[in-house]
Amino acid sequence: MNGGKVKAEDQVLSAPDDGRVGVIKVKLPPKDATVSLKAYNNNGSSEPAQLQITWLGAGAVAKPNLYVLAVGVSKYEKAQNIDLKFADKDAQDFVKAAEAQKGGLYQDVIVKLLRNSDARKDSILDELDWLRRMVTNNDVAMVYLSGHGVQGGDKRYRFTPYDFDQDKLERSSVKDSDILDFIDKVHGKTLIFLDTCYSGEVMGGARAALPGDIDGFANDLKNAGPRHYRVYRVERK
Repeated sequence: MNGGKVKAEDQVLSAPDDGRVGVIKVKLPPKDATVSLKAYNNNGSSEPAQLQITWLGAGAVAKPNLYVLAVGVSKYEKAQNIDLKFADKDAQDFVKAAEAQKGGLYQDVIVKLLRNSDARKDSILDELDWLRRMVTNNDVAMVYLSGHGVQGGDKRYRFTPYDFDQDKLERSSVKDSDILDFIDKVHGKTLIFLDTCYSGEVMGGARAALPGDIDGFANDLKNAGPRHYRVYRVERK
């Protein structure tokens, strides 16, 4: 270590048919260190395998990373007379507020921002999959949805993406079960922000959607698991 030798305090080695595997424990001083490991046999030694160790200080704990998916839909491709004014801007402002936490509460802040035409149903689901892959047990995930929230014939909450079709509500919206499935599988802690408006008044016609039941969905999210934070909601008529 750092050019000198250290004695292993404990080692557990086994010798399967393909070589030796195991764990070697060494005591390091309270400072940055470079640890090198060599393997020896009758023919000599191997090239050293090196590992850089960073000292974080007594009692220091590595800060988590923050992963953010922010979705804001003010304009719609197919739905008529349901455009909003500030949903896309709100999503962008949310990202800015999150990015300001880099180096403070969080080691790093990694964001994905989907606004208007970028916020198609498949794109939103793809980014939820991205969060599921990236977030570790030590990290925090935030999902912010700003736009319309509706319910269909199943009376379940649905978020309306850019390609939402009022005549195909069930197939063209992001279901509450999609978000619940994400929460069930993602590692780390998760915060869900629902900034979705009442939309029943502007969706006229025989196939009018009803306002999304955010209270019911928020309760489902809150009960999804003990490791997850509560849901934050904002509603605007």
